Amino acid sequence: MFGQVQQLSVVRQRLNAIMTAVSGAQRWRVTQQTPLASLSNTTTMTNDNNESGSKSTSLSADAAPFTPSSNAPAFGPTEAYKTVSLEPSVEQDSPSKKLLILDLNGTLVSRIQKSSMYVRPYQDRFLDYIFEHFTVMVWSSAQPHSVARMCRLFNQHSPNLKLMWDRSHFGLSRADYNRKCATHKNLDRVWAVLTEFDATNTVLLDDSPAKAVFQPYNSLHLSEFDHKNPLFQKHGERELLHVMRYLDILRKQSNVCSYMRQNPYTPSSPAEDPDQENSFSVYHYVYQRTDRRLVDFRPRPIQNASAEEDIDKVAEKMGAVHL
Repeated sequence: MFGQVQQLSVVRQRLNAIMTAVSGAQRWRVTQQTPLASLSNTTTMTNDNNESGSKSTSLSADAAPFTPSSNAPAFGPTEAYKTVSLEPSVEQDSPSKKLLILDLNGTLVSRIQKSSMYVRPYQDRFLDYIFEHFTVMVWSSAQPHSVARMCRLFNQHSPNLKLMWDRSHFGLSRADYNRKCATHKNLDRVWAVLTEFDATNTVLLDDSPAKAVFQPYNSLHLSEFDHKNPLFQKHGERELLHVMRYLDILRKQSNVCSYMRQNPYTPSSPAEDPDQENSFSVYHYVYQRTDRRLVDFRPRPIQNASAEEDIDKVAEKMGAVHL
């Protein structure tokens, strides 16, 4: 009974996110007017060191031209997609590799301004698993130079990434590309390039339900990862292990979006850890260095902490101890 209540709660959250996106369609539109592909080959932007430089913003060869269907809704799933999601799914004995699309910031990474990042606990175990059982690509709304830096987390798996998409792959206008605005991941763009994949064999891993308004039943929404979150610093977490177990079911399904519609993913609860799998250990990557360091955020007593101390400094004393 409790599991059913949790599933209903997840479905309700998805619907609320979709309705929020639809109600803000005028403000959050993914505009096709003056798309990035029509801009000049270079534009000036600020890099992570706050130095201005000329960087290419032309679409890469993997970004085939994308034209939405004339009868597609402005926001939300098409009727064709809804029909596919209602078709039954069966478990396959020898499934082919499905496509797993990874978000970065908040999903796998917690960034520290523009200098470094922490990667979620169980990083290596998770990456070994997904690259063995899935075709893996990245799609982030961050700018190209930021995506390249965050993709260091893939280490030896980097050559096996099918695609590495960034902010230039959303069809944004010049103005939207260079400002903070809501973006939406229409998987039709991916399927136009990787034609062997569709709604039956694609999974989007993202911490934001609002990103998935076009294909809500292909989206696995895990909890956001923030190394400063008091809940993480108190209990640790095991979210990637929880995701792996769900993916192990999904990869055997004949129709992913049908299965996920009926059995949506429910994030793990850090405060409830019956198998004692929660971890405080994360890898820290400094962008200007080539190595990575293991950091333990396990709570520790604070000696002589002033009430006026900055909360970030207190958090650093409690955790961020290099092993």
